[in-house]
Amino acid sequence: MLPHAEDGACPVSTARRIKDRMDWPPKTSNNEGSVSGGLSGRFSGRDPVPILSAFSGYPQNPGDGPRAGPVLVTEYPEPPSRFEIWSNRVFLVIRVIFWIELGMLLIVLPWTRVWTENNFLMRWPELRALLDQNFVRGAASGLGLLDIWIGIWDAVHYKDPKYSN
Repeated sequence: MLPHAEDGACPVSTARRIKDRMDWPPKTSNNEGSVSGGLSGRFSGRDPVPILSAFSGYPQNPGDGPRAGPVLVTEYPEPPSRFEIWSNRVFLVIRVIFWIELGMLLIVLPWTRVWTENNFLMRWPELRALLDQNFVRGAASGLGLLDIWIGIWDAVHYKDPKYSN
């Protein structure tokens, strides 16, 4: 009897049992006894073991009858409700607006007086001098462009949910 999924047999022992049941290796006309047909190489001089995958079936004899095993039953999930679909769409609009507004703020703000002349930066002159550098302003504007890109990418690649999880 062939092993089934519930008895916990490993694939190696399964391959050995199948090898014992089969007439392996097949007899060839030159009686070399190998699948390679007498070619020198990896299988010359020894019996190759059949390689089974999840897609290959077990060899069956007509007298075996039906094999017992687990039956795969697929339950289809419920389609999403209208509330789920519209709540995802509203959340998408909120996300897109947030990313685009944050990006526009980061593009414009570093080049205004608010960036360097505020009460927060008056306490730390070293930080003010650093934020006054053009490369820091450019890096902040670059982050703003990235934020706008994220918002647009989110809007373009949105898909309604087909099935709830």
